[in-house]
Amino acid sequence: MCSPLVSARYLAILAVVGTIVIWSIIPGCAKRSQIVGTWIGESPYAEGWVLVLREDGTATWSMQTPDFSDAFELTYRFDDTVSPHQFDLMGFDHGMLEGQTLFGILEFKESDSFWWDAEPGSVGNGDRIRPTVFVPDQFRIMTRKTS
Repeated sequence: MCSPLVSARYLAILAVVGTIVIWSIIPGCAKRSQIVGTWIGESPYAEGWVLVLREDGTATWSMQTPDFSDAFELTYRFDDTVSPHQFDLMGFDHGMLEGQTLFGILEFKESDSFWWDAEPGSVGNGDRIRPTVFVPDQFRIMTRKTS
């Protein structure tokens, strides 16, 4: 018969292994930290954009140009198990995207930048709307803010 100390160690090891297995099979969870951070728009179609992605799946997206200013508190979904990666923004509560989701694709170019292309749509039609390739005059270049 096992002592209580051996049983407690066994349960602790089992809990750690179980957590690792769960994190490895849920799409996007294992590497979500790769996308977490503050990203700045660097391409003509993303000037004035700041996208803050948090570990808990929430995001703040702000846009500031001489003619326009807006901000959104959103949630995001990131799946790095497919190629190109899928990156969606949800929860728009005002503006042209109210009630819609941006269904997107994302490709890291380096650890500190990615390309992102997305199309708006409603839940249920994302697979039909989501871009499959990066269109040169549409995708956005986002660079990680370092300081």
